[in-house]
Amino acid sequence: MFRASFEQQFGSGHSIPVVNDTRWNSTYRQYSAILTLERGKLRSLLTDVQMTHLLMSDREYDQLAEVVNILAPFVDATVRLKAVWCSVTEHQTALSLTAVHKG
Repeated sequence: MFRASFEQQFGSGHSIPVVNDTRWNSTYRQYSAILTLERGKLRSLLTDVQMTHLLMSDREYDQLAEVVNILAPFVDATVRLKAVWCSVTEHQTALSLTAVHKG
């Protein structure tokens, strides 16, 4: 019911990602997605589907935006470090396989 109402209100190309307990940046992505939605439409949707406990005040929206702004550099750094780590891991694996093959 919520998904259909959400897609009717915002279109099928929009979504709010689910938080993954092992990835802190999934919370960041969820918060960022919420902030991209038009506040009035979101309030209307939550009221229509009787989920008013999820409504945020203007102050809470502002605080959420502040959290997203504070976390943005950490998300960027995390993505960059992950790319470096994956690159190093790939090279280590290739070297290990070469050593085993020559061994």
